[in-house]
Amino acid sequence: DDPPTLLIAGVKDQLVEVRHSRDMLAALEREGVPCRLIEFENSSHDLTEEDAPKAAEAMAAWFERYLSETPAPEDK
Repeated sequence: DDPPTLLIAGVKDQLVEVRHSRDMLAALEREGVPCRLIEFENSSHDLTEEDAPKAAEAMAAWFERYLSETPAPEDK
């Protein structure tokens, strides 16, 4: 009964290791929850200036898809 979940993680994060996001993704997938993990190779806990806009765009698309009255098409 979990909601669709978007996970965003910096691979270089030492505060919350990326493995936690990977574990969460696997658990959600086992339960059939719509989910996605986006990993940013060059980011730590704070996203780099390059990755932050990409994360914001992904979040907007995710919310549009799952919360909009007119859902966006599925990701390919």
